[in-house]
Amino acid sequence: MKLPFTAIALAACSAAMMITTVSAQVAEVTIIDNHGNPVAAKCSSTSCQLAAAISSWMTSNDIPAAQLAVRENGKLIISHAYTLKGSGYKTVTTSNVFRLASISKMLVTAAYSQMLTEGKLTGNEYVFPYLGITAPLLSSETPSSLINTITVNELYEHTSGLPGSGVGDPLFEMRDIEVELGAEPLSELQFAEYLYGVPLNSIPGEVYNYSNVGYFLLAMVVEKAANQEYFSYITKNLLKPLKMTNWTLSPTLESKASPNEITADDSYTGPSVFDLSPNAPLKPFNFEGGDIIWELTKGPTDLVTDATSVSNFIHTWDVYGLGARQYDYARSGCVPGVATWAESLNATIDFALLFNSEPCLDFTSTVIEQADSILNAPITQ
Repeated sequence: MKLPFTAIALAACSAAMMITTVSAQVAEVTIIDNHGNPVAAKCSSTSCQLAAAISSWMTSNDIPAAQLAVRENGKLIISHAYTLKGSGYKTVTTSNVFRLASISKMLVTAAYSQMLTEGKLTGNEYVFPYLGITAPLLSSETPSSLINTITVNELYEHTSGLPGSGVGDPLFEMRDIEVELGAEPLSELQFAEYLYGVPLNSIPGEVYNYSNVGYFLLAMVVEKAANQEYFSYITKNLLKPLKMTNWTLSPTLESKASPNEITADDSYTGPSVFDLSPNAPLKPFNFEGGDIIWELTKGPTDLVTDATSVSNFIHTWDVYGLGARQYDYARSGCVPGVATWAESLNATIDFALLFNSEPCLDFTSTVIEQADSILNAPITQ
């Protein structure tokens, strides 16, 4: 079953096959593998076909940087980094990290799975009473009479009735809340209290509506059930067992950004979330200017890593649902300057594709259709 995504988801190869290390450049894109060798896109191998498809997508959409990782039966067989010539970006490597946007949510579902398995949650808990929230943040808010009936499982299933993604998504209205509150920065608890007072779009449990703020609250529920801060919990219980140490949170302050992170390519700006004055300086969307404090969104959207690590995670965990890996599922992520894709394609193949610019990706995107077709065919070298 293939599920919808938000804007805002090969035949057998020899077990002794090494990670592809062929090389060259395609059109206006420089491509290197995980050994730093150039990768060719004018040949018939699986690696070359993927390189050609991704390079074409980048040049057609003026995307500066990308990464690809492909695993077969858990083994990394293809690892590419792409840089558009003339973009002003340094040559991307396979060890650089990208913002994941909504692909971050797959760690929330994995953590929630563990809470269910360990009996720390049932899924039937009422969210706001469980979190101890009984009043809205702002005096101007009037909570819905149904707000205390939202269950944890409805957060997971996107049926809570809370606002969805896109226009009107409270996740991207944090500075507006700060202005009305008259103080900054907004805290995690304050934002949850604000959500307690927002109007519901539907009766809880009745309508599917993809909700970023639902997964913000789900991460808070995991924190309480685990009695541990969310990122610390997933680091210890999800990432460490897979021997991964290169997952981080992307900071709101640009000065704190890792030099290893490939900067999101977007021209959007906004007033700083840390300056509530009428003439606050304009800052990049993916830092202070997005009307969002990114660290607060560690559950729904703020994780950072590379394509190799994403592919590693989805070989173990379900990319979209609960529990262990299931194939024929995918998850996309999209905000200005970020478009990401993670897919467990079939019984053997998992792949991750990360771009630092839109357009957003779905199953009908040309590059995804091409990648699926190439990777559903026998792997060739």
